[in-house]
Amino acid sequence: MEGQSGSWRRVVLSQPTRNSLGTPGNDLPAAYHLDQATGIETMMYFDMSEMDWMSFENLPRFLVYRCSTVSQIARDGTQRFGIGLVADQATGNVLPAGRVRFGFSAAEGKVIPVPHNRWCPR
Repeated sequence: MEGQSGSWRRVVLSQPTRNSLGTPGNDLPAAYHLDQATGIETMMYFDMSEMDWMSFENLPRFLVYRCSTVSQIARDGTQRFGIGLVADQATGNVLPAGRVRFGFSAAEGKVIPVPHNRWCPR
């Protein structure tokens, strides 16, 4: 089980940015996660032009979603981790007829450590 100590070994950059009142911005729909314990980095970007089906009848674009990580710990102590587009709320429950597309790019891999220089102590 990870708990709080594991969260200190993570770097998470998520979008869209929010102001001090919590209002989301209209900026880069992407997320980055670095797990320093395993050395694995994960990046995900959403192409919002593919998601023109979003509306006030379901999920308003740029208003109720965030690109972020999700972590769940089961009763047996196993942990599941996810990264993606997370809806904070739904303003309706109607999806348009036809094709509904989610456009995204994802990459994951091992981080190559930067060699330490002799002037920088470890």
